[in-house]
Amino acid sequence: HINNAVYGFPHLMCTYFLFTRGERIAAASTIDQLIAALGDIPSEDYRLIGNMDSSWDLSLLWINSYQESSKSSAEAAANAMHGYTKNSFKNILKLTGLCNRSRGENHCLDGTFKKDSNMPTVLFKENKTAAMFDFSEKLFSILKDGNLDDYDNIKLIPLPIGTAHNQPLFFTDAFVFRRNMSDDVLNASRLFAEFMGTPRMQAVVVGSGDKPGSIPRYLLPMSKSAYDDPLLVNNRFYQTYFRNLTGFSFPTVGLLNTRKQLQTAILDYIGYTKTNSNTSSSISSSTTSAYEGFGENLLADIWTLLAMLL
Repeated sequence: HINNAVYGFPHLMCTYFLFTRGERIAAASTIDQLIAALGDIPSEDYRLIGNMDSSWDLSLLWINSYQESSKSSAEAAANAMHGYTKNSFKNILKLTGLCNRSRGENHCLDGTFKKDSNMPTVLFKENKTAAMFDFSEKLFSILKDGNLDDYDNIKLIPLPIGTAHNQPLFFTDAFVFRRNMSDDVLNASRLFAEFMGTPRMQAVVVGSGDKPGSIPRYLLPMSKSAYDDPLLVNNRFYQTYFRNLTGFSFPTVGLLNTRKQLQTAILDYIGYTKTNSNTSSSISSSTTSAYEGFGENLLADIWTLLAMLL
């Protein structure tokens, strides 16, 4: 709702998570605790990985850190782009420092992970990094054909990049109706959006109910009641790490036009200049998207989902 007008029907959510197998790392709730857990001296091994070579990701991570460092957290995210100072970039400097390696590399910033978006997932799956930050759906790729013990060993927490508390900011996927639809089309669209928003359908989509026997897609359902569905009720990640999350929404106004300026300002503050966009480091991967197969034949998928409910 914006000014009492409905612009979209919420469907799914996502937020930045920290993935780790370490108990001490998973106990961190601030950026300084995360630094203490991971160590502050760069090494040849990866400590933290994730893509920050993006005006979207870098700006959104900064907004998240701004919110997590504010005592009035409810308004902080909305006010971030209007009242910030360069001092507010300090936590992003700390976060990027955790990606530094002793050879002077920083694959979070230099384009390595942007060029090969599967590389962080593969590194984490192969236990070559202590921690990774990304969205929850990366669990699908990590657990698919991965180590069977990882279902019990991997821990997820909202990415701790502030100084006051660790409360996530959420992105929301929504069904948005186009302008000037006929009454019949509008009514059909509304019924479809309402149907897809029911707890059962939310669980079927995120829990891979259209592919019996498959692992969940590990997307976050909008409906709290979806967590009680048989597809999710016994899943460790949904019940332990996702079910009781509370937080705030990322701002929807202003970021589109300011993200590139923010990226430039943040990189200038942390003193980083990308010298070569064509990085030589790469890793072969065959990770699979959480959306594997879903939507290739939309009509068939809808009938499959309907059959689950009838």
